[in-house]
Amino acid sequence: ELVTPDWDGRPQISFVEVGLSNLCNLKCRMCDSRYSSKWIKDERILYGKALVPESNSEFSLDEIQSSLFHLRHLKFTGGEPLLNPQHHQILGSLIASGRSQSISLNYSTNATITPTEKLIEQWQSFSRVEIALSIDGLGPVNDYVRHPSQWPQVEAVVHRFFEVAEVHPHLFLGLRPSVSVYNLPQMPAVLHW
Repeated sequence: ELVTPDWDGRPQISFVEVGLSNLCNLKCRMCDSRYSSKWIKDERILYGKALVPESNSEFSLDEIQSSLFHLRHLKFTGGEPLLNPQHHQILGSLIASGRSQSISLNYSTNATITPTEKLIEQWQSFSRVEIALSIDGLGPVNDYVRHPSQWPQVEAVVHRFFEVAEVHPHLFLGLRPSVSVYNLPQMPAVLHW
């Protein structure tokens, strides 16, 4: 449920999507500087200016403080949310508030960052954690679409996520590909993989 009524009948926000920043380690072909800091330099060369002139990484939990009591779902996007140090601070604040067991988390990740032990420990404090792996292709298709990622690294990170999911039953994995002309023919192979 996206909105829950307050005790006095007023609607309260219970689902928040947070784009922490455009900090990213990839320069994907379907992306731009709004979602990847790696595109800023190329956009200046191509267009004379970037859509986002610099890396934006300022987010404060204070911005959603009024919604925390009613918060049920928190979705992290980016950039790459697992690169952003503020991500750990937000989770720590939610855990300290005593509300984390009532909150589910959802991530869009490019599957190039292995979750740290600290993050895995933090995830255990939440009711549900959904990891949406942005896998757009296998092997050379991945490397072309999600430059400069390398398929062996992506595959190793995905395997680590599966290892974590095997011992943490509240962690769920899924795919969230960006389908384009670059990878459409390979989508059946990605789903089979």
